[in-house]
Amino acid sequence: MNENIVKIDYTPTQTALKFHKSKSRVRCLSGGYGSGKSTAGFMEVIRLCSIPENKGMFLRKTYLELQMLINEFESLVIDKFNLRDYYRYFDKKQKIELFDSIIYLRSCDDPNKLKQLNLGWALIDEAIEVEKEYYDEILNGRLRLHDNTKLILLTNPDTPEHWIYQEYISGDLELFEMSTFENAKNLPSTFIQKAMDMEKKDPDYFQKNFLGKWLTAKGQILWGVKPYQEKYEFNSKINSHVIIGIDWGYSPDYTAVVFIQAILSDKSNSEQMATGDIIEKFIIFDYIYTQCKITAEIRQEISSRLANYGLFKSDVIIYPDNAEPDRINEMIMDGFRIGKTIKRIVNFEGVKMEVVKDAYEYVNTANVYYLPKLKDISISLNLFRYRKKADGTFSDIPERRYKHIPDAIRYAVYSFFKEQEISIKNSIMLETYMALNRDNETYIDEDISEGRRIFIR
Repeated sequence: MNENIVKIDYTPTQTALKFHKSKSRVRCLSGGYGSGKSTAGFMEVIRLCSIPENKGMFLRKTYLELQMLINEFESLVIDKFNLRDYYRYFDKKQKIELFDSIIYLRSCDDPNKLKQLNLGWALIDEAIEVEKEYYDEILNGRLRLHDNTKLILLTNPDTPEHWIYQEYISGDLELFEMSTFENAKNLPSTFIQKAMDMEKKDPDYFQKNFLGKWLTAKGQILWGVKPYQEKYEFNSKINSHVIIGIDWGYSPDYTAVVFIQAILSDKSNSEQMATGDIIEKFIIFDYIYTQCKITAEIRQEISSRLANYGLFKSDVIIYPDNAEPDRINEMIMDGFRIGKTIKRIVNFEGVKMEVVKDAYEYVNTANVYYLPKLKDISISLNLFRYRKKADGTFSDIPERRYKHIPDAIRYAVYSFFKEQEISIKNSIMLETYMALNRDNETYIDEDISEGRRIFIR
């Protein structure tokens, strides 16, 4: 920082210091709660803005979140270090002037807003919520102002399957994991103590949310359901079905309703059965998660959501928890299409058998995704676990906490898959029967005058 402008009394944490010293073009600060990643990221912005005529950008998922980022930037840096004399915020022009530099302000609701930008640096806040296409557009198309462009990602950690971690594995970005405890002197002692208590209560949660580690939680049941990193807009015209899963709940339990677009495979029936690729992918694009609602209110809310997507009741198939026949009857009377929800199967001796484990295994391997903006989906999937035994290993029995959304997903995804599987098997059997009958036909005569052919079987 040029001392002729202003002096800033900033002491970085150990990890933040490594971040500041790094020469990498792309750097990601992955921090636990209260780790100071935002402060470190903003201080790097101050350094970048001290470069004359440099231009940068703040990017967040939504415009509302972008406003929150600006407020945080002003609180943690501008006001704390008395920089108001060098700072001007233009709300309508969506930009900030800081020293001799410009910071453009953009959200992810319109990719066209990134066009025409010629940047020296960019900062993406809460980067795990941002689709990779924005990252690629900024990195490969917008950072071109000079030869020393920089891209900074600030985020909480996700799973190793996320595109950010995959970029790190491939060597395309440098990852810095910031611990909450590095920043302990700036946090209340009660907060630090509660964070330490979590190490024994839930080690995975502790490592992810306080140490900033990217890991798949031990005992996590639906580990295969991932955030959808591509751009998504609901389109009913593609080869797909809209299915809905419902897990009923009464107060204080939640009722969970998930809206899923099941995009079908374009392979032939025989290829689908041979490879198991019956459905290309499932995308959870909306949900309802609510307490204290009667069935009529749930029906009304579902109808309202469907209308937002230009859908009618007849356009979707609902797979509800079949333990509530009265509520299902209300849905039927209201005109909803109800599918056969598979919770149990009957073996050859007539005994009802659980299929829960098979259903979870299918969901984990069936390319099931959710839109990153669906926060309750993400939280439930990450915290829905198998019960832990006394020896620290995990049983095959799920915990009851956070089960409602995962159960709604399971009902819809697994039941729809089974119905499609049966339909394709029946179709193949019919095709085979017709082909055999055609092969068994024998031509015996032809009546030229009438133009008829005569066959016997």
